[in-house]
Amino acid sequence: VSAIIFIIVYFIITPIFEWWLIKYIHKKDTESKLSASEAFWEWLYKFLPVFEYNNIFSEFKIISILNGYLFTIRFIWIEYIKTISYIFLILLFLWIIINIILSYSKYIIILNNKSVFEAIWISSKITILNLKRTIKLYFLMLFLNIRVIFNFIIFLSFPVIIVTAIWLFTTKIFLFVAITILSLLFIVFIWILWYLTAVLEVFKTSVWYYAYIEWKKKLEE
Repeated sequence: VSAIIFIIVYFIITPIFEWWLIKYIHKKDTESKLSASEAFWEWLYKFLPVFEYNNIFSEFKIISILNGYLFTIRFIWIEYIKTISYIFLILLFLWIIINIILSYSKYIIILNNKSVFEAIWISSKITILNLKRTIKLYFLMLFLNIRVIFNFIIFLSFPVIIVTAIWLFTTKIFLFVAITILSLLFIVFIWILWYLTAVLEVFKTSVWYYAYIEWKKKLEE
């Protein structure tokens, strides 16, 4: 039940915060004013298209194809791993192309009141007109997501260190002090990772926003 509630909240919370972040950057850029009531109704109006977009295309994220690959190789015979790997490499290539084409879709939905498939069509035109720079931006953002590996190392290392401390310290008082210090360090690292993730997310959204604004003008011309 907790897992289901978490998944539902995640699917709802993500489009809400994405909408607010993009709208906030747009507001700061244009110096426009939006009252609280106007913001609420505009959010409600835009929520469903962003929610629809996220849930249709969430499976096209790179992490989804990697998870699918890892899940598949756990349940197949060893002699099929090579074939499965080739299939998933082709899928990965296709997923990257789709992600590049969809780069501006969310911004079009939020800032131009377009439907999901209208946004995809406009995004594909902007991408084709600025293909080289869009690809560069996409792989830059992909590189920035390497932080996930760092997060994984942090989450994996602290339990290992705590277990090692339990094995090394035989005196209860030293064990208590060691676990307390490690727990506090773990909380500090979690806070730092949370802060860096938030800053990075704002940076990535801002870069894509300004790229979209610039290249939208080019498309209109």
